[in-house]
Amino acid sequence: MADVRQRLSDALREQFTKEIGKSGTRIRESIGPYSRFIRSEGEKLRTTEQELREIGAALTVLRDRIDRRAA
Repeated sequence: MADVRQRLSDALREQFTKEIGKSGTRIRESIGPYSRFIRSEGEKLRTTEQELREIGAALTVLRDRIDRRAA
C-alpha cells in the first residue's frame, strides 16, 4: 500500500510540474505580442526623445545667433 501511495504521489507531482510548465509557456506566449509592442513603442519614444533633444540644441544655437545679431 505504501508503494502505491508513493507512486501515486510521484505521478501527481510529475503531472503538476508538467502542467505548471505548460501554463507558464501559455502565459508567456499570450503576452508575447504585448511585450513586443511595448518594446517597439519604447524604442520609438527613445528615438523621438533623441530627435527632440537635437532640435532643442539646434534651436538654442539659432537663438544665440539671433541674440548676437540683435545686440
